[in-house]
Amino acid sequence: MFKYISTSLLLCTFLSAESFDIFLQKAIDRSAYLYAHSLEIKESEIEADISLKYENPTLELTHSSFKPTNNKADDGYILNLSQPVRLWGIKDDTKALNSANIKTKNASFSQKKAEFIRNISLKYTIYSEQKRVLELAKEEIAIAKKIYEISALRFQNGAISKGVELQALLDYEKSQNSKEFAHINTISSYYDLLGTADAKEETELDDGYDFTLKRAIHESKNPSIELLSAQKDSALMEAKVNSHAIKSIDIFGEFESEPEQDIFRFGVNIPLAIFNDNKEEAKLSTLRASKFDSLSKNEKNITSMELKKLYKERDALLKLKASCARTLQTEVELLAMYEDGYKISSINLIELQEIKNKMLQSKRALIEIGTALNKNAINTNYIKGVYNE
Repeated sequence: MFKYISTSLLLCTFLSAESFDIFLQKAIDRSAYLYAHSLEIKESEIEADISLKYENPTLELTHSSFKPTNNKADDGYILNLSQPVRLWGIKDDTKALNSANIKTKNASFSQKKAEFIRNISLKYTIYSEQKRVLELAKEEIAIAKKIYEISALRFQNGAISKGVELQALLDYEKSQNSKEFAHINTISSYYDLLGTADAKEETELDDGYDFTLKRAIHESKNPSIELLSAQKDSALMEAKVNSHAIKSIDIFGEFESEPEQDIFRFGVNIPLAIFNDNKEEAKLSTLRASKFDSLSKNEKNITSMELKKLYKERDALLKLKASCARTLQTEVELLAMYEDGYKISSINLIELQEIKNKMLQSKRALIEIGTALNKNAINTNYIKGVYNE
């Protein structure tokens, strides 16, 4: 009866556990951090619309009172209407600058999103590792308990001393303490993950997800390089806009009514670029573009070397994983033989505990290698721009 209940509860827990892919998508959808940065794109779009708006026309009304000598006083007035107008080419260059600025904001958001995905993935990897360590700690308790029970039985039969039995008990108690430490680390990593994911409630997570190298669907690039490239383009377009010494002129029309005549005027106010021709502003923007170009080249060199390192590191980890797996298989067989030998007094306790510790050490090594492979895949995917999509 109890066996069926336990199996049912285990099955329900397994079925209710949320996969990492679903957990990640929910984190992205609800992230206040990402939403805040997405608003910067909308801000940039609104700023683009504002920059293309024409200035309002100006209407000027002037009243005059005429009082000729020995004549009746009369009134007059002046009506002046002026409108600032952009010169040819300014609007197109401003549109291009706005597009570059929006592209920069999109690149910045993509970088923030890619970093968010990478950070959650790394946090999940740490949590998954701690869960595996906790399961290994439980296995260690089971082995230590079995050894202690054999030792207690042998002590009762007079085959070993009290000191040897206590040594087996001490090993059993230490394994229980190790399990508690592993439990604490699991709790810490779990809530650290939930905090990063902006979760509002606890979620049962499937901890068996393994990260693999992915190929980008589109020709994505490293998020940092994409941002620097967009910033460079934006600075170049800003330099082009600033290269215009005069950006607008004022066209005006005027009607003046006097007692004896009416006057119509039409003209243009043209600013003279004598003291301020925007050369320094254009030069500054060009320097900024050169700076972003240099930073982009530097980032490309860094990421190229980082990718080479990650690929070589992955090859070495895979070879080490295979080697440790073979060693572990031998140690598991050897531990079973030593346990049987300890029962019949042909093996002493120290020899049995030594092979047990080696077996557990190999399992910990495999857990660490698995974590290293996951981190390797996460960082490789991030550098290749997979998380930009």
